[in-house]
Amino acid sequence: MQKEGIILKIEDNTAYVNVKPAHKGGCGSCGKCKVKKDNFVIEVDLPDFPVDSGDRVLLQMEDSSVYSVGLFLYVVPPLFMILGYLIAQFFGAGEGFGIFISFLFLIGAFYLIRYFDSSRGKKLIKKNMKIIKRM
Repeated sequence: MQKEGIILKIEDNTAYVNVKPAHKGGCGSCGKCKVKKDNFVIEVDLPDFPVDSGDRVLLQMEDSSVYSVGLFLYVVPPLFMILGYLIAQFFGAGEGFGIFISFLFLIGAFYLIRYFDSSRGKKLIKKNMKIIKRM
């Protein structure tokens, strides 16, 4: 995945890059980026070549990173739901109570995703997003 951005400022070994989001409506609630109206500010490590504030740059993130996050977000909740139902059935719960437990596991999966996002999401973005070219 590649995105264009503008370097807003540079502090220490970090560049703060303003990137226009691809999806305006759904983005902004995850906490990885600091949302300012229709733009995101992403923290990125400085590249090996010189860059300054105001430079237009091309950012790249490996597709495998994007796919792994998508897999985590879209596969883990249904798996937790199925696991919750199976555990309830293993302990002899009725169908209605099994469905209730499966929804509790689904809610637990969303809390797990939220925890993962708030604790490690920003670090993963900074680690995987690279400035590859000055434009």
